Amino acid sequence: MAKKIWYSKCLENDWEIFNKQKKMFLNSPDVQKRYGNNFKDDLVFNYLANLPQMRPYLSYEEKVIETNRIALLKLDYDKKVKHVFFKDKELRDYLQDMPLADLQGIKQYIKDNGDFKSLPTLSNENKIQSDIFGLCLHIPYEKSGYSCYFQVADKLALTCEYKDEPLCFAMTDERYELLNNSNSKTKEDENDLKAFRLAINTIAYMNCFPSCVVDGVPKELKEVAYSDFNFCLEKSDKIIEIEKFKNSESGKSVTPHFRNYYFKLLKSDKFTHKKGQIIFVNATMVKGNSKTVLTDESIELKKEIINPDTEVIQNCKNEDEKIISELKTETKRLVEKYEYVAHPVKIEEMDKNNITRKIFSRNRQVTFNALARAKYRCEYNPNHEIFIRKHSDKGYTEAHHLIPMEYQETFLPYSLDVEANIVSLCSNCHNQIHYGKEAEIIIKKLYNQRKKELESSELHIDLEDLLKMY
Repeated sequence: MAKKIWYSKCLENDWEIFNKQKKMFLNSPDVQKRYGNNFKDDLVFNYLANLPQMRPYLSYEEKVIETNRIALLKLDYDKKVKHVFFKDKELRDYLQDMPLADLQGIKQYIKDNGDFKSLPTLSNENKIQSDIFGLCLHIPYEKSGYSCYFQVADKLALTCEYKDEPLCFAMTDERYELLNNSNSKTKEDENDLKAFRLAINTIAYMNCFPSCVVDGVPKELKEVAYSDFNFCLEKSDKIIEIEKFKNSESGKSVTPHFRNYYFKLLKSDKFTHKKGQIIFVNATMVKGNSKTVLTDESIELKKEIINPDTEVIQNCKNEDEKIISELKTETKRLVEKYEYVAHPVKIEEMDKNNITRKIFSRNRQVTFNALARAKYRCEYNPNHEIFIRKHSDKGYTEAHHLIPMEYQETFLPYSLDVEANIVSLCSNCHNQIHYGKEAEIIIKKLYNQRKKELESSELHIDLEDLLKMY
């Protein structure tokens, strides 16, 4: 018999406090005399929100935590909190350990997408308007979940309650950075950091992989109406690297492992329709092609003299020049048959001056395949005049990546170095695309020819975004 799945509960202790206080009010002659049939639950929330101010023994941080817990409870009462049910613990474990390499970007996303409401504060005089985001995370086979309350102004502040005690903490993005970089973290600090990363990365994950977000509660909980925003969270194949090969010595299969990635917010104006979206980025990649990873703390200052943007573009141009040079005499590797499929990005390591660079590998055979498919003619205009190769009877054309290789990061984990993204051009058209005034005309035609093939290779882009890359 299959084991029945059950999920952790959130805000359980806070709802007990609320119901207990509400019962006291309803049984109070003074309250009934004053409000009678006009009694509303808001009276209970207002009382509980101001209660921390009447407790002088609480520190300021403890008062903030208690106030925010009630604010989150009110959001849940209004059914505005997102209740997320993890289908397995492994995804939770992964997200809580994933680095927050673009914390400020995710902070901006929360600011742009949180519910705007009036919050109870520590002041009796005014209420503060702030961007807020409520999130409850339910984990299978655990007693207590995570209750998260975000506030975003100049800082991102998270109040989170978790574990059976319950443990509750308040943390800003600044405090996270300081604590995360500290060499003297306590076990409690480590747990708070994990909870903070889990909350932030869950929001990013749901935006990045919408196909893994299923509306509603798990079927085992169909009778429970948590809120207007209930979701089940599944594991995306894109974050799992499955290696199905045998070890030649032991004969044992290598177990699957998660990719070492992080979430990043696209901010560049180059992406008209993708700006503001969150993408999944390899932790060893920066700005399209390579990232410098320091292997020795003593050479930390060397990081300042490396310009990733310049290095990426130059690497791509150098690689193109090598391939074009080979094409002038190549006769052996031209093939006619292949199919358009998506390929994962392959990564190579290069050590130089005690610095390890991770770069995208390029497959020359893919280039030759693309030219053969075009029958060695210009794909913009097959009637364009070309010359015959010196050592073969094939026409000479040059390969061009329609989506430039320096934008590889945006399309991870799928490679741009695939046949669907490589077009065959005569030398004149190839130079026109890079340096000519009529480049846009050529790009538009090539895009319309290749749109379906790009999509079949998981390379999704619209024409407007493509033009901005040139």
